[in-house]
Amino acid sequence: MYVQNGKAALVLYMLTSNDVNALATAKVPKAAVDGWGMDANDVLEHARANTARLFPPFILTFEQSIKGEETFAKVPDVNKFFMDPALNFSFIPSAANIYYLSIDKSVNGATAVFYTGVLDKLAALLDDDLYVSMACVREALIHPASAAKAKSVTNSTKNMYGTLTPLERLSSSIYHFSRLTGQLKMQ
Repeated sequence: MYVQNGKAALVLYMLTSNDVNALATAKVPKAAVDGWGMDANDVLEHARANTARLFPPFILTFEQSIKGEETFAKVPDVNKFFMDPALNFSFIPSAANIYYLSIDKSVNGATAVFYTGVLDKLAALLDDDLYVSMACVREALIHPASAAKAKSVTNSTKNMYGTLTPLERLSSSIYHFSRLTGQLKMQ
């Protein structure tokens, strides 16, 4: 089962194993969802909530993200886990006006874009509409729209996409998130 948004598709997976050394999932076919007797949209909303709970989204500045995994471990939780209401999140502005969005396991981190409320919260933190680049499955790059030109974001996304292996690639397109409408649309 999946939901299409531009060239990206949000596909429903079931977690079958999640230990320290491995993460295993299986695609859930629409026929299985139909057999559950639940509305497909309700299933997707439950899946989004469960996924966000199991793999919380985090945000780093571009400057923090390029320093590697050891830097990630040193960034205090209050400076990265922005959706956790138990933390008093402290926003750090990026000098480059680029933010790195992913999930705690980093595998399929670009899915954090589709978590309920994530783009709304980022747009509120940045007080702006957003350009979203999902070239790689591991992360999404977030650009405040007033600080970036769509053409520049598109060019950098296509360049990044071209450097990735086929298994790492997600989309060479960019998306625009409107604060006003709460909609994510392909540019």
